[in-house]
Amino acid sequence: WTANGLFWSGNFVMAIGGTFPSGGAIVLQPTFQAAEALELMQAERVSYPTAWPHQWPQLEEAPGWSTADLKSVRYVDRATPLARHPTVSTSWREPTAYGSTETFAISTAFLAGTPEEVAGGSHGEVLPGNTVKIVDPLTGAVLPRGQRGEIAVKGPTLMLGYVGVPIDETLDAEGFFRTGDGGHLDRHHQDRRSQCLAARSRCGARHVSRGQGGPHGRRAPRDARRDGGGLRRAQ
Repeated sequence: WTANGLFWSGNFVMAIGGTFPSGGAIVLQPTFQAAEALELMQAERVSYPTAWPHQWPQLEEAPGWSTADLKSVRYVDRATPLARHPTVSTSWREPTAYGSTETFAISTAFLAGTPEEVAGGSHGEVLPGNTVKIVDPLTGAVLPRGQRGEIAVKGPTLMLGYVGVPIDETLDAEGFFRTGDGGHLDRHHQDRRSQCLAARSRCGARHVSRGQGGPHGRRAPRDARRDGGGLRRAQ
């Protein structure tokens, strides 16, 4: 079950992409209604529910919460209100990840259940096929590992561009998408991400609905390709 519409790229990746290859079914609603969602989870024996943080408390406050049979739910993060339901038993942790609509969702992630001492506040390893570099937000120059700057991403699921916006205003000369998010690569190639960079902030930037998704064909330069590391987001 997912509370989010298919207009959002994350649903394609996490709901469709994660469910159909494993032989599962997706339970949807025309719009999110908490009470109805509880009924559907029970009737369809949902095992993996996904929702935005503000939607979890609405489930807990909905009529039928205390009487719903949700023992089929297994993959819900133990920190969410749904994990506190009397019929739910889980110690599962949702994978930590980083991505955007422009990159067709996730670019870095850890496997579900990665111990906290390994993740350490990180947002995961760079996924196969993706390349991440940290650049100076003003000059675009690549910064040394450990120095904070702007996260730039390149990979096979990178969008073709924004509708009506020239490609050279969207990607840099090497084909990387400048995300507008700040962070740094640590010694394990992991990135810590800040909320926004003042120089190129996603806050107030183009709406992602202008994006036009699709694969991007240019290869990353040899010294920028993934080499088994990961990405950490700054706090």
